[in-house]
Amino acid sequence: MTLYVKITDTMTGAQATCATGDIEATLAPWYPDAPADVVETISDFAEAVRAGRPSRNGPGQVSTPVPQTYELEAALGIEWEWATLQALSQAERDAFTAWEAARTARDAAVRAAMADGMPRAAIAEATGISLPRLYQIRDGRR
Repeated sequence: MTLYVKITDTMTGAQATCATGDIEATLAPWYPDAPADVVETISDFAEAVRAGRPSRNGPGQVSTPVPQTYELEAALGIEWEWATLQALSQAERDAFTAWEAARTARDAAVRAAMADGMPRAAIAEATGISLPRLYQIRDGRR
């Protein structure tokens, strides 16, 4: 079972929800050009979180984080909690919204390339879309 956490930057208020296996990759952009000791602290934090397990206090309630992370949280300027279903649902909605926007932009680019007379095979190769699908996109049949 994959466990998820919600991490908050205490300085900026930025938040991210990720699988426990993705903590390092999620935090890395928050610390660009981080020195080795910060990278090590992020790794130690991720390992400590992965060593813990949430426990349910009641329907929809999850216990607080394992206490072994408090010093690491302070060093990184973050707070975290086990992600709730609501946070995961919001993350899924955000990802779907971004995917829809990317697909809409791709479809507009396909239509423009076809309207400009670009060879269909070149469009198909560049986008990884089959020729029949290109025509569906062009004709709005999707």
